[in-house]
Amino acid sequence: MAGLFLSPLSRLLSSGQRSFLVLGSLLTLGAAERLAGQVPAAPTPTDIITQEYAALNRHDVNGVFAVYSDSIQYGDLSDSGRSKLTTKAELAAAFGPFLAQNPRSHVTVAHEMAIGPFVLAHEIMSGAADGKPFSIIDISEVRGGRVVAELETGNLALTPPAEVHQADFTARRADDAFARGADDAAMPAYAEPVLFHVWGEDSVQHMTRAKMRKGFRDVLAANPGMHFVVVDRMVAGPFAVVHERLTGMADGKVRDAFDVMEVRGERIVAEWESPWQLQDAGN
Repeated sequence: MAGLFLSPLSRLLSSGQRSFLVLGSLLTLGAAERLAGQVPAAPTPTDIITQEYAALNRHDVNGVFAVYSDSIQYGDLSDSGRSKLTTKAELAAAFGPFLAQNPRSHVTVAHEMAIGPFVLAHEIMSGAADGKPFSIIDISEVRGGRVVAELETGNLALTPPAEVHQADFTARRADDAFARGADDAAMPAYAEPVLFHVWGEDSVQHMTRAKMRKGFRDVLAANPGMHFVVVDRMVAGPFAVVHERLTGMADGKVRDAFDVMEVRGERIVAEWESPWQLQDAGN
């Protein structure tokens, strides 16, 4: 939830969120047109990623990357990792040999979340040529029916169970404290500072506990009815992935976002958060 703490409420109404509202109005118009039988339903981000999985399990490299934009922001989900602009041709050239080396591989999705244009999945691959277990967390941003950005971890399947448990425990400790409005109780769960990544920005910020506390209190002062809840969560390796929701905001809007926390040594050392996705409180 640290992204909320970086600045006052005005950040929540950034150009990215305004663009989402415009997109939402267009989608509403499109729904009305579909009811009139004028246009077919557009595929959702989840539909697009499902197409990718189907091609992956056919070992169809061209089919996998058919749902990708020609240019894509791609990177590793690691504490100091940063994404870079690449092309689907480059990704296909790197991924093709992996499929060829693992002809019996099959991917299943253990857990999936869809939040606005983002699809987050814990993927498990069986049938690897070396016989070892393999799993990752993958985050894709889908716009206009194409994957335009992606982050993924390395293999998480060999993470010791104690580390997975610690990641879950530490992330829950922070989230439960914020849900109670007890920001001081959340702070011991964080390293000092935390490496913070804002989705869509090629930068890593050093977030201090003091900055988090101030940001939380400023937003709460502007929105005294604010309530933070966890809608869904998954844990794999040292990563906890959370679907967050804010209600009771002064403008009457509900806000959803994803938050990924990397836990090392009983502390959250890195965090990734999407822009807040806006919806009407009645939805």
